[in-house]
Amino acid sequence: MTDQLEAQGPARILCVDDEWVVRAGLSHLFAQQPGMEFSGVASVDDAFEVLDAGNEYDLIILDLKMPGSEPFAGL
Repeated sequence: MTDQLEAQGPARILCVDDEWVVRAGLSHLFAQQPGMEFSGVASVDDAFEVLDAGNEYDLIILDLKMPGSEPFAGL
């Protein structure tokens, strides 16, 4: 199974959270894991821009209680 995962490339993870400390902590955590590529943005609007640019992710971590945003609108 490890060979299959390596052949697929890194697991791409996007974190959408307005708290920089959360993004920084997750970035540090995932940087220590082989085969993972982490990106973080501070708002739902920023996430839409990243996704509209054609970037694809395997996992999106979304803060559901960000002030001034409607996170469920993105789903």
